[in-house]
Amino acid sequence: MAVQYETYNTQYPIAVFLGPSLSQDRAAQILTANYYPPAQMGDVYRLMASGVQCIVLIDGVFHDQAPIWQRELLEAIDNGIQVIGASSMGALRAAELHTYGMNGIGTIFEWYRDHLIDGDDEVAMNHADASFGFRALSEPLVNMRYTLKQAVDEGVIVEEQCQNLIKYAKQMYYADRQYKALLTSPVMQTWPLSVQHQLEQFITHQAVNLKEKDARDALAFCKEAQQRSPSVSASRPICLRNEKFASISFAKRGFLHPSGRLMGPDVLWDQMQKDGNWMQNVRDRTTTDFFLLEWAKKAKVGCPDTHQMAFRKQWLTTYVKGDLAQWLCANGLTAKEFEQEITRHALLDWITKQGPSGFGIDFDLPTQLVDALHVHLQQHTSREWHHANLLKKASDSCLIATWAQEQGLVCQPEDVDVFVSHWAKRCQITNINDFLNAISIHEKAFSSIATTWALADALLSNGPNYYGYMSWSFEAAAIRTYQMTGLAGQTIAKVEIAK
Repeated sequence: MAVQYETYNTQYPIAVFLGPSLSQDRAAQILTANYYPPAQMGDVYRLMASGVQCIVLIDGVFHDQAPIWQRELLEAIDNGIQVIGASSMGALRAAELHTYGMNGIGTIFEWYRDHLIDGDDEVAMNHADASFGFRALSEPLVNMRYTLKQAVDEGVIVEEQCQNLIKYAKQMYYADRQYKALLTSPVMQTWPLSVQHQLEQFITHQAVNLKEKDARDALAFCKEAQQRSPSVSASRPICLRNEKFASISFAKRGFLHPSGRLMGPDVLWDQMQKDGNWMQNVRDRTTTDFFLLEWAKKAKVGCPDTHQMAFRKQWLTTYVKGDLAQWLCANGLTAKEFEQEITRHALLDWITKQGPSGFGIDFDLPTQLVDALHVHLQQHTSREWHHANLLKKASDSCLIATWAQEQGLVCQPEDVDVFVSHWAKRCQITNINDFLNAISIHEKAFSSIATTWALADALLSNGPNYYGYMSWSFEAAAIRTYQMTGLAGQTIAKVEIAK
């Protein structure tokens, strides 16, 4: 049975994470959106490629589950999604990230931003679960602060009394905070009875639910923002280069089913593994591509803009059917991810077209060997061998081995002998010396080529993880291939939804 996630309605490209701060019914009267329970780690990652244009973070989990990450909010901003925070967890995160482009709304956000308050206990509260509408079972400290300050402004109490009550409330466990506990606290027992009564009446009739007010203001801000271009005013650039988090982001990614369900990559992966031959081919390709890009990085090789533009146009023609934005959503890709992948594939295509010779690496003898090998295979095997494929494999091996040697990696002579033995068997070469004499390649020259091929073969067999690239994931690389060719959307669309 496929894992199913929340529903996302593409007609309303807004997601709101809401719980005890404001009821969903009242929120929906202000803003039409996709509403979700309090956010936890991974919830924004899941929505990243759904087509969502604005995320409003109001409530989030605090203690019993992993809270929403700052990093995933930054990633959403980096992908052009407007992120608004207010009231509760949203105010906390907005205070931390407002300099990076997250929009903070309301008094609570301003208090956190200006360091007038700190600690998540200021907004934390005990509440019922979703089945009871997240009904509040305690009073947030921010509500108490605001109400008591209002009482000072109204002349009900003086500032010193206000601060003493806030200090008392601050020392309480957040789940036990109630106005009743304040009104019966030792702090108030020394006050005149008339002042106690006045404060009780003020709280009973004029207490302010600041969290609700800020939540409503954030939804109203979002509604107004729909009428204008999203404002992302980051004063500092976002840098998200730590690749060890990429696998976490990927594992939480949602793929939008035509029914509106957001499915995880595990659903897609289960379907992909049914094609064993494709999986093996894509393993070889993605591993090779990884090491080629490492070589390109080391050699400071770039792709000309003209080639990249032409490559992008060809890719769109070949794989993208219909509207690009809809195609991206169907395949679980953001526009930025798509462009990054196009850039990567264009560079790989440029490397292939140039070959080692194009980068100043002598490739004449390997080319001669491949030419002769192609003729030999055509004559001695029934399988059809494409010369271009053989030449590309030799070219890739040359570049990968060049990178490996620069990293100090070597292939032992006995390992080269084993490789040559297996290579000759696969190519149905009975006597290597006779074969080399027939094609006029000296044994020493062949030994050099064989060492290069054996070293590249070892890297590809062992894979990136073996050499310390722990952030690389074959599963992620394979699924990304499915995404970029449109197979992800086609596969997800065929998944049967349980009723």
